Amino acid sequence: EGCVAVFTDDAQLLPDEQPPIVGKAGIRDFCKDNMDKDLAFDTQEQLSIVRGDIGVDQGTYRIWNVTVGPKILESGKYLSLWKKTGGQWKLYRHMWNTNAPTGATTSVQPVEGHDEGKQQK
Repeated sequence: EGCVAVFTDDAQLLPDEQPPIVGKAGIRDFCKDNMDKDLAFDTQEQLSIVRGDIGVDQGTYRIWNVTVGPKILESGKYLSLWKKTGGQWKLYRHMWNTNAPTGATTSVQPVEGHDEGKQQK
């Protein structure tokens, strides 16, 4: 439940390569399906702008497995839109994407002119 407490009732998650996750129920399901007790993350804020009851936060994130050590599993950037509701700042929209290249595939079949077992893009 702690995962959804920071969101407005009409919040949306805008994850990389997925459709929007809408509302607290959807966000709760997303957190349940994607959170792992062995993973940790941190963020580095790079920009913050507040005008009235709206705030924008931009930065970078890193994710690592705490049972393995400090090796970064994923890094990327995020953009968050905050809304002041009932005197409290809550997440209204949250978007992120990885810095890893997309579209990389691995072929198990040799491709003519390439070494067997080599990654193909």
